[in-house]
Amino acid sequence: MTRLTYDDVVDTATAILKEGRNPSATAVIERLGRGSKSTAVKHLQTWRETLEGTGFALPRGIPESLAPAVERFWDEATQAAFAITEFDRQAFAQAHEELRLTTEQAQRQRTQAEREKEQALDLASQRERERKNMESRLGDAQARIEALEAEAQKRDAQHQAEIERLRMDHEKRENQWDEEKLQLQTKIKEVEDRLELTYERTTSAENRWAREVAAARDYAKEAAARYQSDRETLVQERKMAEKQVLIFAQERDKANYKAMMTGEKLEQLEGELKKLRNKLEQREQEIAKEKDRRAEAEAQAQQRQAEQAERIDALLQRLEKADTEDPDNHPLASKDPNS
Repeated sequence: MTRLTYDDVVDTATAILKEGRNPSATAVIERLGRGSKSTAVKHLQTWRETLEGTGFALPRGIPESLAPAVERFWDEATQAAFAITEFDRQAFAQAHEELRLTTEQAQRQRTQAEREKEQALDLASQRERERKNMESRLGDAQARIEALEAEAQKRDAQHQAEIERLRMDHEKRENQWDEEKLQLQTKIKEVEDRLELTYERTTSAENRWAREVAAARDYAKEAAARYQSDRETLVQERKMAEKQVLIFAQERDKANYKAMMTGEKLEQLEGELKKLRNKLEQREQEIAKEKDRRAEAEAQAQQRQAEQAERIDALLQRLEKADTEDPDNHPLASKDPNS
């Protein structure tokens, strides 16, 4: 927008005056189609002071016969301008009150927003502490799981070594039993052969050889019984070792399950913390937008206040000038104080 100059205002006011109308600030702005009212009032005041200081001079082109009428019109227009001073003062007071109420409301909203932001930050800090606590607990659980796994591996190795030892011992005993069985069978065969050879020699010796055969058979039965007993003992030891391995596997599965549950809970807490952070960021964005809106409202209010201050200063200057030059003709002074 082009700035309103003094020459523009004077030329427009002179043209309006030639038309027989009051060259007010509103009429000048309407004629020009631009500029602020306060600037027009200031330039008109300067122009009128210039005319009053040098004596009122009619613009060129006005007939002499119209000069008295124009001068009377000018006086009436000046008095009318002073008469609207009180109305402008009331308007300024009302605008000032509205600005004060708007400022107080903005301050309350800002305090509320800051309080909500502090609460959100406290909640986020609490969630962060909980997350760190869960991470610490998860680390402890992970360390315990690793220790259990290490212990399980150690026990597994021990059990495997024990099973291998028992297997080798069993194989060794089986080989020994096979050798003893073979020796017994060989001995029995030798005895039987000897019995066959000596059967015909003597009848009396038959009973003796029969007893030897029975003794050999009893020895073979005892050896077979010992072999069966040792075999059953080895089977029992193998079953016990397998049972211990199964118990250890169950303990390891329980430890893995606990670790999995702890991880799921940590993921849940991290999800809640992420939602809380998103909510905090959204709230901070809303607070920033609210600050921008308040700053814009304050700037507009300050601009309106400045314009009103310019209008008031101009009106006060006009009042002071009118009081100094002719107090009796002041529009306010002519009124009855009791009215």
